Amino acid sequence: MTFQDVGSVGELVGAIASIAMLAYLAVQVRQNSEQLREATRVAKTTNMDRTIETFSRYRSLLVQPGNAELYARGLESFAGLNAADKVRFTAILQEYFFSYRGLHVRTTQGGYEGLAPERGEYA
Repeated sequence: MTFQDVGSVGELVGAIASIAMLAYLAVQVRQNSEQLREATRVAKTTNMDRTIETFSRYRSLLVQPGNAELYARGLESFAGLNAADKVRFTAILQEYFFSYRGLHVRTTQGGYEGLAPERGEYA
């Protein structure tokens, strides 16, 4: 066997190794893409869960004894509230606006796009 024959065998082995490496990389890229899609879906579902939780906190404030009445009085006349009630009313409104701000940010950043209710995800 001459050096040229050995070189030809080496080139053949190298070509086969290159094809095997490309096939392996294609599988890895496909797996990575699927993992990224799943992570994105989970993040979007988590965004929806966070939004529901923040608005639930707001609603739970309103159902506490006296807060619904305070809220109604504050909407009617903030100036008519005493100092302590103004603080409580303001805290309730801030909770609502913080919740709404979170919803707005997640919506504008695409945090809910692509969720599919037929797969048990939120619409």
